[in-house]
Amino acid sequence: MLGAIHGFNTEIRLPQNHLKGPKWLPFITGIPLLLMFSGASAAFGGCTDTYTDTARYLDTANL
Repeated sequence: MLGAIHGFNTEIRLPQNHLKGPKWLPFITGIPLLLMFSGASAAFGGCTDTYTDTARYLDTANL
């Protein structure tokens, strides 16, 4: 989640430069990107943790 917020904060300048209108407009248009990036990070992060736990289990089982 922290990575998604960092990405959102660093990339929010792009819609702010290209969208003319109220200050809240770039924020509202950036929320779907934040949710997609956060979901992808959670999905792939979970796979990495599962792999690490499985590898740790297999290493201790062979001792």
